[in-house]
Amino acid sequence: MSGLLKIIILLIFVLPILGGVVLQVVFQYKLANAFVFFDRLTRDDEDDKNIKLDGVNVVLNTGGKLGYVERRRFKSLTRFGDVGAKREMSFVAKIDPRWLLKEGEALPKKEFLKIFMEARGLAYGKKECQRFIDNDILSNCIVRSSGVNGRDRNKFFMMYKFGFVQKESFGTFDKTGAVSYHETKQTFSKELSTSSYTLERAEKIRLNLLLKAKAQCAVLKERQGNCAISSIYSNAREYKKEGKVNVSMHVVYSFLDSQR
Repeated sequence: MSGLLKIIILLIFVLPILGGVVLQVVFQYKLANAFVFFDRLTRDDEDDKNIKLDGVNVVLNTGGKLGYVERRRFKSLTRFGDVGAKREMSFVAKIDPRWLLKEGEALPKKEFLKIFMEARGLAYGKKECQRFIDNDILSNCIVRSSGVNGRDRNKFFMMYKFGFVQKESFGTFDKTGAVSYHETKQTFSKELSTSSYTLERAEKIRLNLLLKAKAQCAVLKERQGNCAISSIYSNAREYKKEGKVNVSMHVVYSFLDSQR
C-alpha cells in the first residue's frame, strides 16, 4: 500500500472518528474541492493540446505547459476585443478622504468614513477608467471591483480591479502554420517624496507609467508583429523612514511567434 493511499485512508476513516462529525463534514468538503481542482487542471491540460486562434494551432509556451494564470491570460487573448475577458488591471491607491470631497462638502463622522470611501471610491475608479480611455491607452474599461484594503492614519488604501481592452490592435501573425504563445514582463517605477504625494500627482504618475507600457507594447508589436497587454498591477509603497513613496507598475505582455 502506497504512502499516499495510507494517508487518504487515515483522513477518511480515522480522523472522523477522532474528531467527530464536524471534522468529517469539513474534510469531505475540502476533499470535494480538491477533486474539482484536479479535474479542472486535467481538463485544462487536455485543452492545451487543442487550442486554436483564428483557426491556427497554438502551442502554449514552447518551454512546457502553462500554469493556470498564464493559461487564463492566453484565453483572454482569444477574446481580444471583449472587456469581459479575464484580462485584468489592478492597482492600490492610498487616498485621503478629503481628496474625494465635492466643493463645499464636509467629511462624514469617523464611523462613517469607511462607507464614504467605499461609495466615493467606486466613482473614482470609474473616473480613472474614463481617463485611460481619454488618453488613448484603452478603448474600453470597466470597474470589476473596488474596496477599502486597509488604513494608515487618515488615509485609506483602495484596491481596484478593472477589465479592459487596449486601444491598439493586437496585430498580425503567421496563419500558415502553428504558432507559440509567449509572455514577457516589465516593471516601471517612479519615486517621489512623501510630502509631494497627492492624488493628482499619483494619477499623473500612473498615467505616465501606462503610457510607457503602451509604448513598450508597440515596440514588441513592431518586432513580433503582435502584442497584447495582458495584465497590469500598480502599487504605491511608502517608506516612512526615508520619507519617500515608490509608485510601481508591473506589466505582462503576450505575443505569438511562428513555429516555423
